[in-house]
Amino acid sequence: GRSISVDYSLGATYAFGEIHKLGVTYKFGPQRISGASVARPATPASLPADGKTEPAVSTKAVRLTPKERPIAYYVDILNTGSVYQRRSAAAELGERGGDESFNLLVTLLKDDDPYIVTDAVSVLSGFNDLRVIEPFIALFKVNNVNIRLAALSGLARYKDERVLKAVEGLLGDKAPSVRSRAAVVLGKWGDAGAVESLQAALKKEKVGYVQRAIIAALKKLDTGVPGDEQ
Repeated sequence: GRSISVDYSLGATYAFGEIHKLGVTYKFGPQRISGASVARPATPASLPADGKTEPAVSTKAVRLTPKERPIAYYVDILNTGSVYQRRSAAAELGERGGDESFNLLVTLLKDDDPYIVTDAVSVLSGFNDLRVIEPFIALFKVNNVNIRLAALSGLARYKDERVLKAVEGLLGDKAPSVRSRAAVVLGKWGDAGAVESLQAALKKEKVGYVQRAIIAALKKLDTGVPGDEQ
């Protein structure tokens, strides 16, 4: 490559005194450029036959909202997914809404997993739809107490003859927590028939907090509590 060098030296002798020496060396040749400074040409993009460039295709996954997903997507998850996936699907069906989601959630009320059933009850309650009454009442007969409690809580918002009749029957449930919750519901929506059921249940009830729930319900209904006549 090309280069220029300069040499300079200073010396002295007795005869001539100080001597200055300057040397310049030139070297000519093709200029070399270091690899770091070489501007590499861009690789030309391949073009289709018509010479037009195609738009870039994004590979980023697009997440659909529950309302955008077809019902078949949830049917598949509920049939083959893990417990976590199935519970998440039930929650999303509530967000999705509509009759398809409602009907699919109703089928979950017969699921073998009690967590799935209670999740379905909770989500269906949010629909505020009278069509849940009969399916929820049917759950009063299952053995799992948490499912019975969930169904009872879901029905607590409805002042309906079918609900009141079924809830009166729960005053004799084997679980004190269910009997207590039933008394609360009857205290809110009860009629003359509920008063009679509450008074009869109070005479037989042995659990303190259930007794107190029944008495509170009777007072809300402005009726006499057995034993308070004096």
